[in-house]
Amino acid sequence: MRLSVERISHFFDQVGLLISHNLAPTDALITFFGSGAMQYWRRLHPYLAAERALRGSTLYQAYFEIFAAVSERRDPEKLLIAVVRRMTSLVRPSDLWLRFIRAKLRFRIRPLGRAAVAAAKIPLRSTTPPSSPHPNEQDRPP
Repeated sequence: MRLSVERISHFFDQVGLLISHNLAPTDALITFFGSGAMQYWRRLHPYLAAERALRGSTLYQAYFEIFAAVSERRDPEKLLIAVVRRMTSLVRPSDLWLRFIRAKLRFRIRPLGRAAVAAAKIPLRSTTPPSSPHPNEQDRPP
């Protein structure tokens, strides 16, 4: 258990270090890792507080704490929605993936179900096999 806590907290501590010193794009890291950092901070805070007491240092994993706090303030979901909107403005509206993204935004980033597929007008694959092993007659071997 201790090794898992250390690995996870060290990872987020290093990401927090990059953000704190402006060595990496803050919005990108918050969008990608922010939700996880917030969840893990809530779960691991008691363990890290005990470790801080054992070490006699209030700075143990401080960058992790900073990263979780900044992520909570910046709201990773809102950042992601802004990025997706910016990306979709660069693509032709007829693209299928764009319809998929818009459908997910409309349904507030829920798992894709039949209603989202219908709203995005994405054709579902047929489960029946083709009647001929060679759908195009010209592809058929002689």
